[in-house]
Amino acid sequence: MANLLTSETKQNLQSDLLGRKLVGASLALGLLLIITLIILGSFWVSLFIRESGLVSPPSTTNKELKGPPGSSNSASWLKKIEDEVKIINNYWSEPLISILVVKTMALKPASLKILGFVVERGEASQTTKLSLVGLADSRNGLVNYVNLLRQDKFFSRVDLPVESLISDRGGQFVINLEK
Repeated sequence: MANLLTSETKQNLQSDLLGRKLVGASLALGLLLIITLIILGSFWVSLFIRESGLVSPPSTTNKELKGPPGSSNSASWLKKIEDEVKIINNYWSEPLISILVVKTMALKPASLKILGFVVERGEASQTTKLSLVGLADSRNGLVNYVNLLRQDKFFSRVDLPVESLISDRGGQFVINLEK
């Protein structure tokens, strides 16, 4: 085969190729560094949340909160609720919000899992709205929980949208509460 390129052109092409390889390798290394920082950051946040007491492992929470007042483990149940109130008060300045959250968790049966809360405080009115989002094992357990909230008379309004009752097996639900 004939050699059509000059040695100077060949050298320029080889140095361009080497430069491209170095840029590609440095981009790959930078991407690897960014991914590592994201993973380590998420682990750090998870560790911080776990050590601050905001989230406890599910196995201990479910065992300690199973019994209602008057059962054999009511002392540990009340202690757990008091600890949760203290933790929540550290992050929310208004005690009413803490009471709302703890009240809903105290009445929650083991068949329900609360995934999150949304709190709205009216500026002009003195009402506080709390929306619970969660998962239910069965529709009956969800309806029983809503009835417990209504019987408690702590909340002025308890709404369970019809969409939450569609499936017999339960599923995702939203409960709107007002105090």
